[in-house]
Amino acid sequence: MSRYILKKVLGLIPVMLAATVFIFLMVKASGINPVLATQSGGRMSEEAYQSRLEKYDLDKSVPMQYVFWLKNISAGDFGESVKYKTTVSSLILKYAPVTVGLAVLSFLISQPLAILLGVWSAVKRGTLIDKLILTVTLLMFAVPVFLMSILVILVVSKNFPGYSYTGSYANFGEYLQRLALPAAVMAAHQVALITKITRSSMIEQLSSDYVPALRAKGLGEGTIIFRHALKNAIIPVITVSGIQFGAMIVGCVLVENIFSFPGLGKLIVQGVTVGDISVVQGVSLIVIAVFLAADLITNILYAVIDPRIKEQEGAYA
Repeated sequence: MSRYILKKVLGLIPVMLAATVFIFLMVKASGINPVLATQSGGRMSEEAYQSRLEKYDLDKSVPMQYVFWLKNISAGDFGESVKYKTTVSSLILKYAPVTVGLAVLSFLISQPLAILLGVWSAVKRGTLIDKLILTVTLLMFAVPVFLMSILVILVVSKNFPGYSYTGSYANFGEYLQRLALPAAVMAAHQVALITKITRSSMIEQLSSDYVPALRAKGLGEGTIIFRHALKNAIIPVITVSGIQFGAMIVGCVLVENIFSFPGLGKLIVQGVTVGDISVVQGVSLIVIAVFLAADLITNILYAVIDPRIKEQEGAYA
């Protein structure tokens, strides 16, 4: 197992390198000059301008700027924010837990609910319950996250005027209160896909030859469904779930700004607005790293649930 994990981790290195090149070139293509973008009134002298260019390695050629940036981020140094006058690393450490908490709570709500709905829909295939589940989940998926967020805010504001869902928080209780609505919105949007995949995979398993054999042995329907069919059907579900968690981190950018939630999403939007490229680059890289980490965990779960996957990959190595 350790060899399998090491192989997967090493495989992420070229992907992360490609990500750094992509992020760096995209920021350069924007044409933003952080020295000028964050200048707060008055005319900057030529000496001061050159000094700030040197401070951020902007006086060097583009390839050398990338080399210096790559060297720094490899050592955990994402640079200094020209807006906040502090290191990007400290900003990420401050805001990342909020975003991760939002994504994790959304994931914990959506995945078990979607799997249960998918199993129920498969068992009740062709019935009114099946059609109702598919219709409702499809509707939740069809409504864009930003529109669902606005609708939820309107409903809550109208019916629960005392409920506070935006702004900062003073304690853990207020944090959970702020977290509830954006987490519910993101979870609702993610339920449909997992429900559909679980349903399709379960229908395939329940139609397999081993199911009648298990019934003939006297096993109950619950045991057949959850201990045997669901276990065999879970691999494609895990695949999409891993991708969805990474997508939730990206989705937090939009949701956090709508709900005024102080996370990485709000931080990167502020960075783009004022031309704080160190923040934009650092947060973008962290988001990609989390996405790849989710994919790595998914691959490890594959090998744990079905060791044949690990053996098959070893055969092609």
